[in-house]
Amino acid sequence: MTDSESLHVLIANDDGYDASGLTALHAALSGLARVSVVAPARGVSSAGHGVTDRRPICVQRRHVEPFGTIHIVDALPADCVRLALTELLEHRPDWVVAGINRGGNLGVDVFYSGTVAVAREAAFLGVPAVSVSQYLRAGIDGPDWSRATDWTRSVLKRLFATPPDARPPIWNVNLPSLLPSEEPGGLVVAPMALTPLQIRYRQEGGDPAADGEHYAFAGQYSQRPAPPGTDVHYAFSGHITLTPLSLDLTLRESIEMPDGPT
Repeated sequence: MTDSESLHVLIANDDGYDASGLTALHAALSGLARVSVVAPARGVSSAGHGVTDRRPICVQRRHVEPFGTIHIVDALPADCVRLALTELLEHRPDWVVAGINRGGNLGVDVFYSGTVAVAREAAFLGVPAVSVSQYLRAGIDGPDWSRATDWTRSVLKRLFATPPDARPPIWNVNLPSLLPSEEPGGLVVAPMALTPLQIRYRQEGGDPAADGEHYAFAGQYSQRPAPPGTDVHYAFSGHITLTPLSLDLTLRESIEMPDGPT
C-alpha cells in the first residue's frame, strides 16, 4: 500500500461543492492521500459554526468532476463534517482539510468563518484538521488557484508529517495574495490578531415606515489593523501564515468565582 492510499483526507468548504477553491484543494492532495468530498450544495460563506437541527438535511450522492463520487449537503459547513464522520463515510478519515476559501480567514475571522468551522467541528470529533484560505489583496484580480494549489500542497505535506503529540487541534493556514512577479516571503507561524476589520456599513435606502432601513457591510478587508507579529501582519506582507488554534476558550486564571456579597 502506498502512502497516498494509506492516508485518508476528508475535504469540505463553505463556498459550495462547485467552488474553484475546493477543486484546487483536491489537486493539492493528489498523490498525497485518498480524498473524500462532503461539501455544501451552495456557498454559505461567513456562516460561522452554525448547525442544522430544526429540519431534515438533504444529501445527494453524485459524480462530479474532478472529484468522482461526492456527497452534496443542503446545509451548513459544520453539518458536512458532522454527517461525514457519523453517517456518510465508510472509514473515518485521518485528517479533515477545509478550503481553499476564496478570501482570507485571519485574526478574529476564525469566529465567523464557515471554513474554520469545518476544521473546528472535525477537531471536536477527534480528527486533526486544517483550514486553508486564500487572502485577496485589493487591486489583484482574483486568486491564482495554480499557485494556491502548490503552496497548499507544500504546507499540507509538512503538517501531515508532524507527530500526533506535536499537533494542535487545528492549523489555520492563510495564503498570500501576490502579483505574478512576486514570490511569497515564506511560511511563518504566527498568532491570530485580536483586532477585527473595520465595522462599517452604508445605508442603502428603504422606507423606514414600510420595511425598515437597509444597511450593507462596507468594511474593507485590506484596511483592517495589522498588529506587528500577527497573522494579519504577515499575510498582508506576502507570507504564508500558519496559526495553531485550540478548542478550549476557558480563561483558567478566572476559573474561581470572584468573592462577592453573601
